[in-house]
Amino acid sequence: MIANPTTVADTRLDLLRRAALAGPGYQGARNEVSEATRLALVAEFKSHGIEAPAYLMHPTTWVERRAKLFEAGDYPDKGVNVTTDHLGSIASNFDLPVPVLIEHGDSPLHLGFLIAVDAEGANLSGLIALTKEADQLLIKSGAQSLSVGLERDLQNIREVSVVRNPRVPSARLFDTRPLFSSGFEDVDYRKLAQQHQAESRKEQAAIQAEKMVNAGQLAPRHAKVATLLFACDAEVEGQSVADLVTQLLDELPKANIFSQQAPAAADHESALNLLLPEESAFYRRHFPGIDLSEIAKRR
Repeated sequence: MIANPTTVADTRLDLLRRAALAGPGYQGARNEVSEATRLALVAEFKSHGIEAPAYLMHPTTWVERRAKLFEAGDYPDKGVNVTTDHLGSIASNFDLPVPVLIEHGDSPLHLGFLIAVDAEGANLSGLIALTKEADQLLIKSGAQSLSVGLERDLQNIREVSVVRNPRVPSARLFDTRPLFSSGFEDVDYRKLAQQHQAESRKEQAAIQAEKMVNAGQLAPRHAKVATLLFACDAEVEGQSVADLVTQLLDELPKANIFSQQAPAAADHESALNLLLPEESAFYRRHFPGIDLSEIAKRR
């Protein structure tokens, strides 16, 4: 409920909130207004000597997109540590819509606005209203990654940008939801964010396992299990399972699995039988010319 204004500042805030409701949205809700109502609101801005938002000057079709915005963590490159308390404050302080930019820079291309924010655990998520044209442009270009511009006190969002290289890899736009939907809490965007985060962990885990196989820290037959452990987000005595497994493998001596010492001819075929077909395919693809029988012998 928007309170009745009592001061000039209150009047301005009241007008901007009502404009947001008639425009991109306010706190996840939007009123479908008539042309007469829109023009009357523009006139009310003028009567108080306050500039009306540009989006209120012309009828606009808005498309809502769920989004993963940010997550708690240490960001040494920025010199900050963002806690879950910070995320809670950001969500509580969010009021008027903030603009969606490109690469954190001003642009004549108006994409849309962040219109609602919610924090749960280490994740900050939100609802973004894009103009129909901007939504089509982003879909066509495949641009989905997001970056949040925070105030220095880490209490408020200044803007959200579509970027090429997001600081938080899982920060991105999701699918659309119907226009003029009522409310924000019914959106299951948290589940979508969690699913995408899990997919990102699996991708990074697979890359890490392959690197360890190439470095001789891990046998190919163990790569699948290692990938599952690297992707696990559980903790043991305050340390993540992924970190513990990585530490264990880093401390183990590397196996000399790529030695090119020639095997005895009689042992060649029997040694090869020790390798699984997918292991043989892996070595032939990544290390052509390596003697597979020697690798098999070092099991």
